[in-house]
Amino acid sequence: MKNILFALLGAVCAIPAVASAEDYYVGLSTAMQGTVYADFGADKHVENQSQSGAVKLYGGYNFNDRLALEAGYGNFGTYTVHNPANQQDKVELRVDTSYAALKGTLPLSPSFALFGKLGVARNGFDSSRGDDRSKGHSTSLMGGVGAEYHITERLAGVLEIVDYGKSKGRNVDLQRTTVELGLRYAF
Repeated sequence: MKNILFALLGAVCAIPAVASAEDYYVGLSTAMQGTVYADFGADKHVENQSQSGAVKLYGGYNFNDRLALEAGYGNFGTYTVHNPANQQDKVELRVDTSYAALKGTLPLSPSFALFGKLGVARNGFDSSRGDDRSKGHSTSLMGGVGAEYHITERLAGVLEIVDYGKSKGRNVDLQRTTVELGLRYAF
């Protein structure tokens, strides 16, 4: 009981420090998805024809105006790949990604900056083809480049291209490169 009270007291005392810290930020992005390829017997590397929406939520800590540590989670929706020889035969793939990266920023003006990210991504997937299901994940190097425009002192529009690496499952290859557009809020 004492430990819980001390932990609760510590958390309450830390709230003003976090709330007033100008070094933290959060963001929300929507993404154009990567490409999925599936193999159907003689037909190799068939590309996906449909995909659903993708969204990414992330947060970070700015060590200074040029270097930050960022982590995030993206739900990249469901891809569907149909067999060219039999449209009833299809592979469906649901994908999510979590990552941690260092972010370097090059301010070009008070309102515009370029940035790059380098880190590690964990790509999770759940694929199904009829009754055949497989789940898994892979960890790979990730990187990205982008630009941010400060709409206000705390709110910025962000455009970036991010490569989360490759995932390989039964019947499926996934290259996780996305174009992302979103907003970031600095505290």
